[in-house]
Amino acid sequence: MGVGNSVTIAGVGVAGYNGTFQVTSVSGTSFTYNNPTTGLASSSGGTATTPIQNDALYTQSNVTYVDDSGD
Repeated sequence: MGVGNSVTIAGVGVAGYNGTFQVTSVSGTSFTYNNPTTGLASSSGGTATTPIQNDALYTQSNVTYVDDSGD
């Protein structure tokens, strides 16, 4: 996964986190994307899926999502 790649978030308890987004930063085992929906409560669960080489998909489950928009 790298900056500019797309990531699809699905199955999160707070539905506003679900969707396909562009990755804006990557650091270690974390990545950041901009979600246009503000004021979301913290949530967990779901999967983060991104295309990798040869059109395969990588899926990470049990991810924690935190609204860091400052709202």
